[in-house]
Amino acid sequence: MPWTAGERLQAGKYVIDKVLGQGGFGITYKALHVELNRTVVIKTPNENLSHDPEYDKYIERFIQEGRTLARLSQDPHPHIVGVIDLFKEGAIHCLVMDFVPGENLFETVRRRGGLTETEIVPCIRQIGEALAVVHQAGLVHRDAHPGNIMLRSINKAVLIDFGIAKELVPKTRSSKGIAGNEGFAPYEQMSRGSREPMVDIYCLAATLYYAVTGQRPTTSLARKLHDVSLTPPKQINPSISDRLNQAILKGMALEPKDRPQSMQVWLAMLEEPKATPPPPVDRVHRKEVVRPKAELNSEAIPGKPATKSPKIIPWGWLAGVLLSYLLIGYLLAASNASYIVWAWAWVWAVAWTWAWAWAGAWALVLAVAWGLAVAWGLAVAVPVAVPVAVRQAPRSPERAARHRASVRRRALRPPARSAARSTWRAAQHVHPRSRVRCLRSLAAIRAPYRPEPTAPRSSPGPAQACPRAPGTTSSRLRGSETRVSESPETRMCP
Repeated sequence: MPWTAGERLQAGKYVIDKVLGQGGFGITYKALHVELNRTVVIKTPNENLSHDPEYDKYIERFIQEGRTLARLSQDPHPHIVGVIDLFKEGAIHCLVMDFVPGENLFETVRRRGGLTETEIVPCIRQIGEALAVVHQAGLVHRDAHPGNIMLRSINKAVLIDFGIAKELVPKTRSSKGIAGNEGFAPYEQMSRGSREPMVDIYCLAATLYYAVTGQRPTTSLARKLHDVSLTPPKQINPSISDRLNQAILKGMALEPKDRPQSMQVWLAMLEEPKATPPPPVDRVHRKEVVRPKAELNSEAIPGKPATKSPKIIPWGWLAGVLLSYLLIGYLLAASNASYIVWAWAWVWAVAWTWAWAWAGAWALVLAVAWGLAVAWGLAVAVPVAVPVAVRQAPRSPERAARHRASVRRRALRPPARSAARSTWRAAQHVHPRSRVRCLRSLAAIRAPYRPEPTAPRSSPGPAQACPRAPGTTSSRLRGSETRVSESPETRMCP
């Protein structure tokens, strides 16, 4: 007979609160650890099996696996319920475990319906990793259905209530009781109590099927004995990915040899394919190349019509006119005005709109004219101002002296050249005596611009001296030489 609420165990160490569940193999109680003031779960074998010939083997397996779970709890896994104590109360063996608050996956799906892939896959992966640890310890859960998966919060699940010693089939129980929850156990567990890891793979895949579809899958016995096909989960919930659909069908394969042979292999089927990283790049090719932006060619293309510039719609003006119309209409409607008032209102609105449009156009024209005037003024002022600024720049004394000499030469040369040219033309058309006077005038004009004669290298002797008479003039013009003498002394000069 099950214990009742308030009953004390181990000399008052534990106080029974209520019965959480009762199955063909055991009973689960919610109790209070008095010393620690902590809520715990106590699991015991079902007393109804005490008359079964295999009951002793069942109790032996219960104790052995309880001790194994206690060793696992020494290094606690975040997704496996922890084992606190193992004791015997009278003739009943008890296994004490942590109490996990929250709701199980059955309750969540009943309340919300099928869950999304992003919500349930992380939880199933956590339970799969916990089962992989259990398999490495030599155990098999064999009851990983939605009722034994507690959801503490979003994307956090804990595996509870290990199905201890279920391979020992009591003679007093039917095969239906062995399965625990139909639809989540493979046929080899229901028929011969298999303890292979593929049993947990089938149970977890069936749990995932139920979570994404909200429907129990077809039982493995119906598929095995009556050849009933399993409906793919994607037909029920088209939003799931093809990768998840294939992982569920592969994990729920009817024959154990067709399923993944380890939990890690099946969990790898749930992973999203990782993007292949690009090959490493040498340092030489890591420099960023900045390419100049292509400039738009504004020249017209032969044979293609020129593109017109888009017209700018004055949305602001249009909005203002529309609002004014609405305001006028509202005022007239509120005052029940006659059609004459309506006509005058329309005339006023149109006139007001045209006035603003013309004012805007004239403002634009004046702005363009002002801009052109400023540009023209700058174009005229800059060429004049720059040379003046250059000329007014300070000069060194030597440069200033050279500048003054250059200015003086430019001022004197043109008149002297003009006078010399006029004198020579006059000398061509006069008497030889008058020509002599013209040549003397020409020599006098050109004298200031001739370089001073240099001293000869050696002074000539008395025999070579040839004094030139005062009235003698020599000139070389246009490649010819003219010599005029007025006295006999001049003619004697060689």
